[in-house]
Amino acid sequence: MTENNENCKTENWLCRKYNDFVNDKIESKFVYAALFSILIVFYFFSYHHSGDDVAYSMALNDRSLFEYLKYQYLNWSSRTVIEAFLPFFSKYYIVWYFFDSALTLLVVYSIAKICKINSNLLTLFIFSIYMCLPRPAFDAAGWVATSMNYNWVLALGLYALTSIVKILNGEKIKPHQYILYFLATVYAASHEQMCALLLGFYSFFLVYNLIKNKKINIFLLFSFLFSLLAPWRLLKQNIHQNFLSYLYNLLVLLRYLLVIYDIF
Repeated sequence: MTENNENCKTENWLCRKYNDFVNDKIESKFVYAALFSILIVFYFFSYHHSGDDVAYSMALNDRSLFEYLKYQYLNWSSRTVIEAFLPFFSKYYIVWYFFDSALTLLVVYSIAKICKINSNLLTLFIFSIYMCLPRPAFDAAGWVATSMNYNWVLALGLYALTSIVKILNGEKIKPHQYILYFLATVYAASHEQMCALLLGFYSFFLVYNLIKNKKINIFLLFSFLFSLLAPWRLLKQNIHQNFLSYLYNLLVLLRYLLVIYDIF
């Protein structure tokens, strides 16, 4: 009898928490904290130190950071900002667990911010869809190197674009947020494809804001100029042949996000 009562209490507690979650009575920060914990555990049991991660972890064993970046730029990659952080996170990959988990959730947060989603259920849906990517397959080229070149670039690129949403909605951007947006743009624009996307978005909304409000937003102008200067990387590297496919897939993703937003 006592055991049955305990089971009933447990079921009632779970039902109450589920209803609180669905009805958004649980603050989003607790939802993100729970997802962050899940990611940390996932990485702890799934990550294997292999591929390029091994090479990058030993990149500074016999040379300085400057010498390493110079060699990489002249012989391998012009993604200098990304390359600068790769040796550290490849060597101390446990630290990477925390950063990659946070930036994965930054993707979810930024999409929710851009699409004006305030639902815990939809946040979980976006997270679930994004986690459908075959992350363990990243081991082939090195999980740390792959995530820093793509997952982090996507996360920080989307976060940088949330500044446009704030400006269009007339929201005040705090001083520390300007710094975060700038740093996010610097890292994301180090990747040639994201650089092209940021340049397109910033230039479009700079003109849009000028036409609508008859004034130039200084932050958008600065972001546009920074992205405009960044394409020198394209002169160093050949543009990937799948760039148009990449752009098309991103537009399809945005389209589906807008459809989801309209439905809910």
